[in-house]
Amino acid sequence: MFLRKLAEKRKLTIFYCQQGTTKTIKGELYSINIKEQTLSILDEQQKVFCLPLSEIKQID
Repeated sequence: MFLRKLAEKRKLTIFYCQQGTTKTIKGELYSINIKEQTLSILDEQQKVFCLPLSEIKQID
């Protein structure tokens, strides 16, 4: 399950699907908004990237 991976304090690699294309982002967990069902990642350039939970395919 995704939540178990997110609970670990380490760098994450997230594979997600956007407009039919699989993409990857690497970074640290910034926040989770359960109400809006979004995940925010702080990437390697210190930019926050918001991603809907429904688009996530895999977390390593």
